Amino acid sequence: MIKFSLFLYFLFYCSSLFLITEKELKIAEDSWTTRGGIWDFSDSIYYAQGTQRNNKAYYNKKTIADFIFEIKMTKLTEDGSYGIIFRYNEKKDDGYVIELWPHGGYVLSKYQHGIRHIISNKRIKNYNKAVYAWNKLSVKCIANSITIHINGQLLITVKDTLYKSGRIGLFIGGGPRQQARFKILKIQELN
Repeated sequence: MIKFSLFLYFLFYCSSLFLITEKELKIAEDSWTTRGGIWDFSDSIYYAQGTQRNNKAYYNKKTIADFIFEIKMTKLTEDGSYGIIFRYNEKKDDGYVIELWPHGGYVLSKYQHGIRHIISNKRIKNYNKAVYAWNKLSVKCIANSITIHINGQLLITVKDTLYKSGRIGLFIGGGPRQQARFKILKIQELN
């Protein structure tokens, strides 16, 4: 009986750890402003379909300087990019975008007045390439340091002083064939 009780305790403890680390943050639909695309915010899974070149959904907190933004995301089609925008100024079309591609690559860019400047463009080692396979993406910004993880593994750390604050949000590239789902895990301001 004691062994069984210890087993149940262990099982409960492990499952509670999983629930804490993988807890989905439920954010109301009115917490987001969309620009391009078709966005459906329901059941904490945010469905996106592209309608133009860059489709975005911004979290309504106007500007955030230092933060952690974690999501899980999956592509529903085999082509097109998807990811996170951060420290973004919509009026100037300035900010950073981390895009993941279904073939297993990523592009980290900064936009200056709508012109894209690539910071890094590489293949991802720890990436679930299959359609409908979930990947966890985490962006952490503190001062001039940007750290990005994919599925718990460090993807890149860069120093860039151009943008110190801005909006955060979700991104899907391309037209109607581009479809993805996003689950928000964490939005945490660090200042």
